Amino acid sequence: MQKAFFNTPLKPLAFLSCYVTLLTGFYSLMSGPLRELRIYELLKVDIDTLSRPGRVVLVYHTLAVPFTALVAILFVSMLPLKEGRRNSIVHALFFGSLVSSLAGLIFAYYRGGMFAHGLFLFGLSVVFYGGLNLALSVLSLKPEEIKTCGILNLEKIAIGITFLSYLISAMIGASAGAYFGSGLKAFLAEDIIRESHNLLELAVISHLHIMLALLACAIMLLISRYYSLDETTGRYYFPMVILGVVITSVGTWLVMLLEKTAHKIINAGVFFLLLSALLLAVRGFQLAFKQGERLSFRWMNLAYLVLVNFFVTIPGIYVAVNLTTFRLPEWKGIERTFAVEHWHVLGAICALMTLNLICDYFELRGRLVNFVGWAMGIGATIAFSGIMLYIFHAPFESRDWSKFIFEPGLALYLLSAVFLVIAVVVKGFKSNKGSFECEKSKEFSLRGEAG
Repeated sequence: MQKAFFNTPLKPLAFLSCYVTLLTGFYSLMSGPLRELRIYELLKVDIDTLSRPGRVVLVYHTLAVPFTALVAILFVSMLPLKEGRRNSIVHALFFGSLVSSLAGLIFAYYRGGMFAHGLFLFGLSVVFYGGLNLALSVLSLKPEEIKTCGILNLEKIAIGITFLSYLISAMIGASAGAYFGSGLKAFLAEDIIRESHNLLELAVISHLHIMLALLACAIMLLISRYYSLDETTGRYYFPMVILGVVITSVGTWLVMLLEKTAHKIINAGVFFLLLSALLLAVRGFQLAFKQGERLSFRWMNLAYLVLVNFFVTIPGIYVAVNLTTFRLPEWKGIERTFAVEHWHVLGAICALMTLNLICDYFELRGRLVNFVGWAMGIGATIAFSGIMLYIFHAPFESRDWSKFIFEPGLALYLLSAVFLVIAVVVKGFKSNKGSFECEKSKEFSLRGEAG
């Protein structure tokens, strides 16, 4: 039964997609808008106000770890790895992420104690092993096993460096976490923006920022690989990704030593990543128009390679340029709200693009599926636009009216996503198509060819 479950990428991916969705729904019941319903009392959840920062940190990790495993397994399904190594990687990612996530949930909300916390750390260690194995597997691929762009094997280098940077950044977070209780206390980064930071706090801040940035970069590499970016475009795209990942990662790590100067280095790295995303989007749109494609999943992913700049990059630049204003005492609440929103929206966009890619990978087709895919993307666009209107306002100016924009958009986004996840689960557990033995065949290609 175990072999039947893991002999295709569809079942592990479907299971993790469902798990992350259910866990997100569980946590939403404890969020501000729904907390008044006191559903957490029916779930026998232990909510201790004094431990809220630590509990929120665990919420982030219990969601991020299985989601990261899902993205990594997607990579495994698209790379020609040997069966034994592939099995080792997928088992480590799948079981390690579930053990870590469930143990973290029990520790945070059900008084799991040190035993649950130990399992949480054990699961993280197993996932780290799976990630290290995957990174080394990618870097050891021969030129003929992965497509090349010119003389250099640029895609392999881009994927391998992204994975290695992700693992180094994870170690930075783990190293800081090892001092919890003996020099490091649980905190939320948005609560200490205006305070001076010690080395451990800077390590945590570095960790949380670069992990999400590299995850977004990995998803972008997934998109370019799944739709087979043509070699001519790849000669420009992959070098920019490599430069962006290296410069951004090093700059973020240097935050621990050169907090202010490091941000200038980060901005240079992000510039290369933005250029690569725009290049991928432009090339994708060009060929989609030529092919007359109307499938929602590919269109939405290409669109959000551009839209992410309007919802994340440009607002971030605006705040950075006007930081003196945002640091005024009366702007403190707005600055904190923006800090929370900034990376939550990026996380939501990563989830949106990954679900689009999974739906396309599972070959979900039909008018209803296509309609729901468009609804999810449009709902997300409405929601993020409303959030921008809610955040950027002068102190003491009410923007409650913007909730009538982002709340309906968010509801449409979430309901559509749940429908698609259900479709993924049904397709994943019913179908035996798709194999780790070879790369997934693709109906469309950025080369403009039929797969």
